[in-house]
Amino acid sequence: ALLSAHLLIFWYSQDANVTPPVALVAYAAVGLLILAIFFEGYFLRPINWLERVLYAIAGVLMIWPEKISNYIGFVIFGILTTYIYISNKKSKQALSNC
Repeated sequence: ALLSAHLLIFWYSQDANVTPPVALVAYAAVGLLILAIFFEGYFLRPINWLERVLYAIAGVLMIWPEKISNYIGFVIFGILTTYIYISNKKSKQALSNC
């Protein structure tokens, strides 16, 4: 019975990692995805060194266990991803007009 009680507590502690409102695993997964973009050097198109550095900063901030760093990392990621998406869309339109 003592082992069962400890396993139940452990189960609830791990369940908090994947369910709201904590969902720490979601933040870590997003941070690892952003770092994968940094290491790969490609996201919808090849990215330059400045974009790679910004993705690295955003990824580290998303993994760092502070709310404010998560928010800052998410904002950097959102702005950078929107910029790359729009610039990629414009370059495809320019190529199709030729």
